[in-house]
Amino acid sequence: MKRTILLSGIACLLLTASCKKHQDPLIELRNNWYSFISAEIPGYHFIGFESNQLMDLPVTNNTDFTIDEIVVSVNYIGKTGEIRRSEELSLFNVPPHSVRSVQAPYAPADMAMDIQFRNITSKQMSFAYPGSSTNATDPYFFH
Repeated sequence: MKRTILLSGIACLLLTASCKKHQDPLIELRNNWYSFISAEIPGYHFIGFESNQLMDLPVTNNTDFTIDEIVVSVNYIGKTGEIRRSEELSLFNVPPHSVRSVQAPYAPADMAMDIQFRNITSKQMSFAYPGSSTNATDPYFFH
């Protein structure tokens, strides 16, 4: 914490003992990225015909920064819980406060779908998921 005291028109800076080490303001954003970046399986909106049908899978970026790349894994799960098929889909240059869609093959009626993030990077946020930093307080830091 800095205090400025004016003495006869001369500014003096005093550093108090409670002065904390300068922290990157993006640490909190990086550590809570899942509150700002999401993907979901909406009600199906199909594109195409029969076996070639695709669905829009929206990915939301509610940060103030561009996301350079997002890779999601879409798992198609059978009735007994086994993953019967998996697709990796990528989006690039997702603008701040936007929703972009990637097209995924639809799940047949006898399968469920599950989405997982595999990779997210943003140079502006100095962010990488999964984490690449060895710093326990800022595991998603990337430069």
